Amino acid sequence: TMAPSPVSMSSDEKRRKIVVVGAGLAGVTAAFAIARRAASHGGPGCDVTVIDAGPAVASGTSFRNAGRFCPSSLALGPPKQAPSVVGMLTPRWLGDLLHGPSSGLDLRMPFPHKMALTLSPGLALWASLKFGQSATAQRRAITAHSLLSAASCTAMADYVATALTPAAVSAVDRHDGTLYVYHGSEAFEQSRELLGLQRAVGLNRGEVLPSGAAVARFPCLSGWKGGSEGSELSGVFYAGDDHTADARCFTEGVAAAAASLGVKFQFQERVVKIEYDATGTRAMGVVISGADDADRTAVRCVAADDVVLACGIHTPALCPLGSARVPIQPIRGFSIELHGCSNTDGSALPTTAIADYSCGGVQHQLVPFADDKIRVVGFADLVGLDAPTPGAGLGGVAQILTAHTQFLLPTLRWSSASELWAGLRPMTPDNLPYVGRDHYTENVWLCAGHGATGWTTCTGTAEVLAAQLVGGPGYTPDPELSAALDPNRFATSWMSRVAAVAGL
Repeated sequence: TMAPSPVSMSSDEKRRKIVVVGAGLAGVTAAFAIARRAASHGGPGCDVTVIDAGPAVASGTSFRNAGRFCPSSLALGPPKQAPSVVGMLTPRWLGDLLHGPSSGLDLRMPFPHKMALTLSPGLALWASLKFGQSATAQRRAITAHSLLSAASCTAMADYVATALTPAAVSAVDRHDGTLYVYHGSEAFEQSRELLGLQRAVGLNRGEVLPSGAAVARFPCLSGWKGGSEGSELSGVFYAGDDHTADARCFTEGVAAAAASLGVKFQFQERVVKIEYDATGTRAMGVVISGADDADRTAVRCVAADDVVLACGIHTPALCPLGSARVPIQPIRGFSIELHGCSNTDGSALPTTAIADYSCGGVQHQLVPFADDKIRVVGFADLVGLDAPTPGAGLGGVAQILTAHTQFLLPTLRWSSASELWAGLRPMTPDNLPYVGRDHYTENVWLCAGHGATGWTTCTGTAEVLAAQLVGGPGYTPDPELSAALDPNRFATSWMSRVAAVAGL
């Protein structure tokens, strides 16, 4: 079916019509930042419309993620407790053959798990770019993560202070921090390196606590099973600058603030493609169909002066040359919520998130919420867009998550558990999102690829994008940060060029 031509512009041609594709954390914060910055300039402003195939904001990967705003992890990478990606993918028999039997993983830990892997040409390109980075590129990425951490902390504080309603603030503004737990003394000693690094980027609430001090400070750890070297609690790294809250509630709060600025939301409509002019470089609008219109026969076009792609793993499909220029790999994660939680010994429930990345591919995170609810999150599976979802032979995932929770907190009990939920995190090769204009076009912008730090980075990337797209006075992003987030940073690599020629 031929797509209709874009509808004509409104009579007031001075107002820019901006379409944001995606109503998750990235899209909603971007729409709000654009509308607010345009309104603050006193000019004609912008008409911003957010389009999403889901039924509401944050109905995709943002719906039930870990709920951790963690600038500590963003600035420095995960504390050195996690095995490498290669290690998590290597079968145990092969690892034992190459390196000898592993002593770093206590077999009493339940269900040692290897990362799931779905091979594809797109994954091959992504992995080549990820593991083929030069030392210079890696150093630039580390600096950019620190700059993005600082920008996101500033922007989040501003949103909480000026944009959200008191009810929304109460749902998201919890500064309980994160406990990164260490099972062995060697890994724990390495964690001490993080303290100075954190303070160098303005995160001043980090602490390194040996096991005795950790249990005294955080009684929820007192029931730790312990065991042989590799499973005992050697200590924790406490990241006190982190938040613990519900990212979906935050997204809803920002959406309400955006709506008060005139931003419009269109749900259950899928963007099929971008409509370009005769030159193929200027977007005229987006072609949409109903979310349930599998044949895409009932399509129409929404005109736009600018198009912002903030649709996570679906972003490459709407870009010229697709994943060959903006590689994004879906990383599948799962979560389950435990309700009516209590401890059999009568002790208090944890109020701080607990992250345990030492358990193979489980990547276990425990996040407490109000009303005696705990969300358990885990896994980082390299899969495709059509990866199986809960109910498709994945019943054992919930058992693994709850079993490891019981291993960490043996006295914890709960009255009921939610159904297993899965989301696909949009991960770039350097773990930095794509933010800025697509250089192959005049007016297509990206704000996608936030990976596992969507809530942590979305406010920072929204402000960077708004500064570039709207311009004018106000926040000016660091040039080094803008360069590091450039959506075209992988387009000139020889691997991307080969992939583009091959049609990947």
